[in-house]
Amino acid sequence: VELPTDEGVKKLAPEKKPEAIRLSMAKLRRKIEEKAEPTLQSRRRERFAPGGQSTQMIVGADKTSDDGILRASARLYGSYHLRRVYYSAFSPIPDSSSALPLRKPPLMREHRLYQADWLMRFYGFSQPEILDGSNDGMLDLAIDPKLAWALRNRGRFPVDVNRAEREALLRVPGLGT
Repeated sequence: VELPTDEGVKKLAPEKKPEAIRLSMAKLRRKIEEKAEPTLQSRRRERFAPGGQSTQMIVGADKTSDDGILRASARLYGSYHLRRVYYSAFSPIPDSSSALPLRKPPLMREHRLYQADWLMRFYGFSQPEILDGSNDGMLDLAIDPKLAWALRNRGRFPVDVNRAEREALLRVPGLGT
């Protein structure tokens, strides 16, 4: 995918077509699903792309907020059943296009996006609730997204660890899978 928005792809990678990228991802998803079904002859599944499908997003090459990046990731996970979205902080190249920024984003931003992505994939958080209450659509670089969510939702705490549901425990900062 490279960039989180179609506008970013068209501006910074005009040779790539977002529609063609999505079409290829959809074809691969269908092929993976098709091969996951047992065949009539052997009742076994064929092995095809056992690692699943993944993609990468460059962070900080355009003005997309963390909210926009996580929204794009959630859409990719839902629509194409991606196994993983990788986030790579933009690194400026000397004498490159004037459309690109001259400074790289803080590496902590990439780290916070990975943490937020993990919350969506394994902890049951929805994309909107991770950044709910953020004024600028950006993750707080000073604290991890789970702690930031807990601080915004203090009414859900404390949690009785002996009686709480698994889903409630996964939202407690410091606890995890």
